[in-house]
Amino acid sequence: MSKWLSDRIVEEAGRRIYESQQSRLSDQTTFAARRAWRSDDVPEKFWDSYVEDARAALSLTSMSNDHQQ
Repeated sequence: MSKWLSDRIVEEAGRRIYESQQSRLSDQTTFAARRAWRSDDVPEKFWDSYVEDARAALSLTSMSNDHQQ
């Protein structure tokens, strides 16, 4: 798989993790509950942490699938 495609998949997975957590906020009227993915009002490091979590989860899934074959 190309690095570009791999990066896109991991970015999308990070976004989905963020949106999943965001949807669980008890007060959906707050700014935090409505913040868009990669919003400029939050440091990039914050968003990158979701991407790294996704990368770790996907690598674990990949390793698990490799061992099952």
